[in-house]
Amino acid sequence: MRVKLAFCVMCIMLFSCESSTVKPKPNVPKGSLNKVELMASIQSIKDSLFTFEKVFNDSARSMDKSSRIVLETNISVARQEFINRNLTYYRSFPKDSLSVHCLMNIYHLYDKIQAYEKAISYMDTIEVNYPDFPLPIDLLFQKAVNLDLFIEPRDTSRIRKCYERVLNNPDLPAKWKSESEYRLRNLDKNLEDIIP
Repeated sequence: MRVKLAFCVMCIMLFSCESSTVKPKPNVPKGSLNKVELMASIQSIKDSLFTFEKVFNDSARSMDKSSRIVLETNISVARQEFINRNLTYYRSFPKDSLSVHCLMNIYHLYDKIQAYEKAISYMDTIEVNYPDFPLPIDLLFQKAVNLDLFIEPRDTSRIRKCYERVLNNPDLPAKWKSESEYRLRNLDKNLEDIIP
């Protein structure tokens, strides 16, 4: 019963996010978007997605098949809407300081669901379009590892550049330094070769 009640609450939250779609204000030219409303809708969907995922992690095993499918569908829809709204903000306001964070939101979502190629493409977009944005060292290291271990075919020259960029960071933790140096010495080996 609690699972069904939680599920109903989640559905209401998702539909309430949808009802708050961003509409141009009367004094704004048609087709323009309000930054504040759009950013608020991004945060609202992010919160709903977090809640959906929490319910899934806490209750998925105890749900019947149809409830689980509905919840998985809601998560998928919320993820896509989160991506779409972040992209809308980035494309509508590319010079705004929050646009790079919208790209980071998309990067994190794709990385979380292990869609590594898409995640890396958004990090590349950040690096090309916002060269002054300081990417955290953990993300640079993560990019190198993802390129190295999960992207086929392996582009060893690109992997090398990523690890070298990581190693150039003065605040690099010793463990990441050791791992980066090891992988640079063994770029000819893929994941199957390095795991016994």
